[in-house]
Amino acid sequence: MIGLNGVQGIGKTTLVRVLSSVLNNQEGYPTLVASIDDFYLTREDQVRLSEGGNKLWEQRGLPGTFGISFPFYVVVVVVVVGCRFEDRGC
Repeated sequence: MIGLNGVQGIGKTTLVRVLSSVLNNQEGYPTLVASIDDFYLTREDQVRLSEGGNKLWEQRGLPGTFGISFPFYVVVVVVVVGCRFEDRGC
């Protein structure tokens, strides 16, 4: 698992796409790319969250505007399923 962090617009997505392509196509390692953008709360949930007094929570990207449990669930499922279908000694 590789994690990448950086400010908006710095090229994280571009770098990850290139890295994924190289790992898949040249090195033979299957990859799965996931972004925090895939885990934001729904618009309705963000509006509901902002009703507590902080209108900034209506916008994506701020701490608290994405679901924290779902990304962990996805990682666990990917690891468990990957270990079951590939003999990697997991």
